[in-house]
Amino acid sequence: MAEKEEKRGLKEALRRIEEAKRTGAEALDLSDLDLTEVPEAVNQLSKLLSLDLSFNQITAIPDFIRLPRLRKLNLNDNQVTAIPDSIAQFPELQELKLTCNDVRFISKNIAQLRQLTVLGLGGNELDSIPDCILQLSRVQELHLWKNAISVVPGSISQLAQLRHLELGENQITLVPDSLAQLAKLEYLDLSNNRLNKLPEQLTSLSKLQELYLHGNPNLGIPEEIAGTWDHPKPPREILAYLTKARDSQTAK
Repeated sequence: MAEKEEKRGLKEALRRIEEAKRTGAEALDLSDLDLTEVPEAVNQLSKLLSLDLSFNQITAIPDFIRLPRLRKLNLNDNQVTAIPDSIAQFPELQELKLTCNDVRFISKNIAQLRQLTVLGLGGNELDSIPDCILQLSRVQELHLWKNAISVVPGSISQLAQLRHLELGENQITLVPDSLAQLAKLEYLDLSNNRLNKLPEQLTSLSKLQELYLHGNPNLGIPEEIAGTWDHPKPPREILAYLTKARDSQTAK
């Protein structure tokens, strides 16, 4: 039955590729077709700007893809285990989404994606934040929730354009003071980690609008201070509470 569905899905994918070729389409949706690999025929679509391959069973990003104009690549909800060297073949890529895969390895060539603004790697198997990600100077959204990350490197401050950072559901115990250098940060999720404390400098993040620290019992933040997921309290109130608690502890 699974093989039959896969063949039916591939047939539909090839039909859509042929249609996109005929019309000169700039976007192609091949999501939810039970594909186990990327059809090589996509190389015929030289004008393609957006490719959606989400909700399939694809295990690898193939080396043969040549889509130099591609700006958006969606591989969410597949079984991809690595971001290969060939990722550099998408020099114009602005959004790379690999949420809910099995990614354990990221090639250093990802640093060549100079136009990248959105990187989605939530729900994978990463045990660290590789330095090559921190070289993506234009990234505004970085999704790294639900991995196995235990350390946030101080060099995260290199992501000067970052507005949205998700690090929830990891194994992080401390975050570096340099996090406070992300002056454009508006959204910060550090929920469900193992945090013991936060840098005092975070109070300087004047643009921060949403702060999620739920599920870090060692921080000792009561629910009336943290707020709920649907209605979080303003970051300034949460951070003020932590500062007051820290000062009180120091006084003892």
